[in-house]
Amino acid sequence: MAQTAIVTRILSDGKAEISLLCQKTCGLSCNSGCDGCTSKVGDERLATANNAPGVWVGAVVTVQPNHCGSAWAAGLVFLLPCVGMVIGYLCADWLCLSRGICIVSAFLGTGAGFLPAILVNRVIEKKKTPEFTITSITSLRR
Repeated sequence: MAQTAIVTRILSDGKAEISLLCQKTCGLSCNSGCDGCTSKVGDERLATANNAPGVWVGAVVTVQPNHCGSAWAAGLVFLLPCVGMVIGYLCADWLCLSRGICIVSAFLGTGAGFLPAILVNRVIEKKKTPEFTITSITSLRR
């Protein structure tokens, strides 16, 4: 899904820092760079992007998110806790423990299911790969 962003600074290694604005009124179609804009919403998110040649600070650009592995990460976050809950409950039930112990075991299994997601998040944060790719420059002036 394409989004419009403003380049806030050029980083090393062919990357740029971009500001993703919550676009409600103008959609950044006025080409003014949002300097003194009264309809600018204060909610912004800074992200990194693979830089395109010829991009300058203040340029309004179109970006595409990098979907490198987001499906398996989502599966890891949503499915493993559910599987851990079922396995925790069934293991306690198989040992003929009381219902209360089975429920506690299910909660422990759910917590254990979140551990791989936490570890994968740490690895992704250490990589620091760009979240977006600049596909085109939409502002007409420098």
